[in-house]
Amino acid sequence: LDSPPVTVIVEMESVRPPRVHKMTLFECCFSPYTVPEDRFVKSSSLPPEFGDSSRNAAVIYHRNGDANETSLLKKALHQQQLSDVSDGVHDPLVGRVFGAAVSGGGDDLPLERKSDGSENHGSGTASKAILKSSGDVANFFVDIVVASEQSSTNTFVKNIGKQLSRVVDSSSRSRRIEHEKWWKSFNDRSWIVVTSSDSSNQSLTEQLQLVSSRYAQTRVLHAMQSRNTWLPIKFNGMAYVANMPIWNASSIVLDGGPDHRDWGPANWWQNSRLPYYAMLMAGDIDEFDVMLKYHRQMIEISRRRSLKFFGINATFWNEVALINGAYLSGSYDHDGRNGKCENSRPPSMPAWLEGNPYLRYDFAGDAPTLEAIHLLVLDRFLYTNDQKTLKSDMNMIRMAVRFFKYMFVDSLPENQNCDMKLLRIFPTQSLESLWCGFPPTQQNCCTNDMPTLAALTSVLRRLLQLPPELVDTRDRDEWSTLFSQLPPLPTTTTLNAAYYCPAPLKNVEAPEMYAVHPYRIYTVARRLASDFDPSAPSSVDIAIKSWNTNTLAQSNTGWTQGVMNAALLGMVDEAANMVLERANNTAPADGYRYPGFPPHLQDYEPSADHYAVFNHALQLMLLQPTDIGAADDPDDVAPVAVLFPTWPCQWNVNARIHAPRGTVIMVTLEHGEVTALDVSPPAMADRIIIRKCQRLR
Repeated sequence: LDSPPVTVIVEMESVRPPRVHKMTLFECCFSPYTVPEDRFVKSSSLPPEFGDSSRNAAVIYHRNGDANETSLLKKALHQQQLSDVSDGVHDPLVGRVFGAAVSGGGDDLPLERKSDGSENHGSGTASKAILKSSGDVANFFVDIVVASEQSSTNTFVKNIGKQLSRVVDSSSRSRRIEHEKWWKSFNDRSWIVVTSSDSSNQSLTEQLQLVSSRYAQTRVLHAMQSRNTWLPIKFNGMAYVANMPIWNASSIVLDGGPDHRDWGPANWWQNSRLPYYAMLMAGDIDEFDVMLKYHRQMIEISRRRSLKFFGINATFWNEVALINGAYLSGSYDHDGRNGKCENSRPPSMPAWLEGNPYLRYDFAGDAPTLEAIHLLVLDRFLYTNDQKTLKSDMNMIRMAVRFFKYMFVDSLPENQNCDMKLLRIFPTQSLESLWCGFPPTQQNCCTNDMPTLAALTSVLRRLLQLPPELVDTRDRDEWSTLFSQLPPLPTTTTLNAAYYCPAPLKNVEAPEMYAVHPYRIYTVARRLASDFDPSAPSSVDIAIKSWNTNTLAQSNTGWTQGVMNAALLGMVDEAANMVLERANNTAPADGYRYPGFPPHLQDYEPSADHYAVFNHALQLMLLQPTDIGAADDPDDVAPVAVLFPTWPCQWNVNARIHAPRGTVIMVTLEHGEVTALDVSPPAMADRIIIRKCQRLR
């Protein structure tokens, strides 16, 4: 308020000044398509819906082409022989208009347009609009609204004008109050603040301050991208690539700019899932449900694909899918990277099968077929106890399990499956790392890979543990039979032998660790609660040995999950060091200032993966579920979680964290001792195992 008056300039810049004809990564099997330019609306063309703000408002918008021009989703369905079952499939991208309107004003002097020629923009030649005060002002405000809809440009401009007028006519104070109310509620849901128990250790004090900051920054970043949407957080750049420079304007493939991302436009489940692991323990169910809504809307295309090619109502995916559930078209039968469009799909390959060998036969490890059930449905129920939502998603569960029953039981010749005692999972592959050739043989393909077996073991066990009143008897009988046919998890020590897989290693994953994360078969929490759970491991030593043996399991950047595995296994020294390393050793991506924006790493800057993994690892050090279900706990007395399963005594902590069954824990640990503990509801206090913190070596 005591600052001297200033001239106020508000600039609205176009990120797509000219239209371009380009391909995008992994979509190069289609002809180059037109990306239209951004457009400004002339001041004289603002409709009455802008009201009094029309004298000092500016509008920019972008409109995608119509279906016959740009529907990559429909082209993908045609490519994958699904056009005949695509009736009623909606493409949410074609004809979509998105943009912003800006208005400025103040108590002393309103902002007024100062034309730089951009108000006559329409050809793509101008790049910005300017609102500028006609003199120095001591007080001003700027209103900005954004919108996205499938409509004509005229309708869009009218609608955003109404939206802007409502904002301008409302009280800025009331809007501020609502804004602060929401963020206060968000911040009050959960926190983890870590400090050093030794105030004289300046280095550790600073590192742990950074740990606390990174946790809060990442949680806020996820919330900002998860309100009022059904689209999940984009792992490769998130929502923050608009200002990326164009690196190679002459390339036929998009190379930089607002519409380019390494790894292309699709969602890769291995990466896309990562921000959502931490949301349940943070109590951020509204943000978590974005991924659930997204997955639900992909189901119909997958179901139709199964019905057409297998004759069953089932669902399956591999790691990568377009937003309607179809395969990523540039990966389906082409290499798809860097504009390489050589057809790599054998003519004899069935249409339902992905062509890309990194993805082809992986339906459970890096794919959402079963892990979406494990995370989005079963974990959601574990933490919320929301029976209504679980019941509404029961058909999603049935169809996912049915695919594996069909693939490895029902589709086999009768003389192979009639007396089958143990499933033989073949053909399959272990993530992107151990491939399966085509046609699959014993010499080029995996059998009984760890990720698929871990997925089936964990998902079926947890389904059979659900309260009896929530599961149809026929479903339970079918799941029980399938569960009884599962072979044991491979536990040999040599990487290839463990999977009965002759394929050479093609990527840097650690498939053997999927029995730890994400499927939580081997965890220190399950071991500590094993008196209540006959299926729990009596030891996690074999998993720890796997972690120590495979250096890939210890990787600690981007999407790698070594730190989460260390936390789940109670490896306190390793987990603590890796959490500090993730927080301390990553500067913001080049050109970005927000400290929660990691660099490119394996994906694209700013990467969503690095701090998403960090957040969940910190949570797992503090709290882990025991995963004991109703069937093993008929008296409803078993512990639901372990507090401090992997917590170092040298780290003080004050936290509010969400545990299973709608339980909320507020706890303070100082100098290795619990000094405050509140469990809500109070009846759940006796169902939390409190483990003694462990001294770091």
